[in-house]
Amino acid sequence: IIKSGDYVQVQVELAEFEKMQAGHGGWAGQMSEALKRFGKVTSVLGSGDLRVLYPNKKTWTINPAAVAKVPSFSVGDTVRVISDEAEMRSLQEGHGGWVDDMRSTVGKVGRVK
Repeated sequence: IIKSGDYVQVQVELAEFEKMQAGHGGWAGQMSEALKRFGKVTSVLGSGDLRVLYPNKKTWTINPAAVAKVPSFSVGDTVRVISDEAEMRSLQEGHGGWVDDMRSTVGKVGRVK
């Protein structure tokens, strides 16, 4: 169950996402920016649709069937950084960017501080 405060990510391709938005807040071309981005659920509407805030400061009404909840972590949790540097670089877009010193963390296990 997705609730306010959760992070979500669109899990469908662009064409499917656009179709799924019919009856769920509609489609705007700029919504394509939500693909591959994490957004924070700011509210769950009575219809079940989600209001999601993205790093670009845009909030969209999203069909909940188009997204998956992103796991959240707590202080002390053990995590493993993904081992694909190219994917890590891509995921850092909109999240502070890539810094070459991050290369030393690729594939490593650590604890959330």
